[in-house]
Amino acid sequence: MNVLIYSTFQKKRIMIYEITNKKWESGAIIAEYDDETGGFINIKNQDLKMSWEEAQRLCIRFPINVHLIDVCTRAGLVFRRLSTKPLVFVDFYNAYGVKQSKVDAIKAWKKLSEEDQKRAFAYIRKYDMILASETWRKKMLPASYINRQLWKDNE
Repeated sequence: MNVLIYSTFQKKRIMIYEITNKKWESGAIIAEYDDETGGFINIKNQDLKMSWEEAQRLCIRFPINVHLIDVCTRAGLVFRRLSTKPLVFVDFYNAYGVKQSKVDAIKAWKKLSEEDQKRAFAYIRKYDMILASETWRKKMLPASYINRQLWKDNE
């Protein structure tokens, strides 16, 4: 059963899926995807107990786009759509990971268009991968990330 949460004030929506597998003893993974583009946004562990090797295998098979869920279903993962929720600053702030200068980040976030908010949110994962390969670079504060609009450099 799909539950759709939609706000007339905010047009951005996130699809939320609960992912389980018969092999897992208990728990699940909660995955979030952009409702418009289908792109992967965030993943959360919900009391899932698994070994490091199992987690690595899961990450390799995990769909980066909602349209690839069929492929992962064949690999034993069970996807159940929970709801769709609007994209809000808290989602961005939690996904970004650096918990500093929140007030400045909120001000910068409010200045962005809805489209740029989606892009900023979606680019976090790629930004983290870039930083992992360039160890000399430090992750900037959330407000700096938003104000510099790094996601536009790769368009």
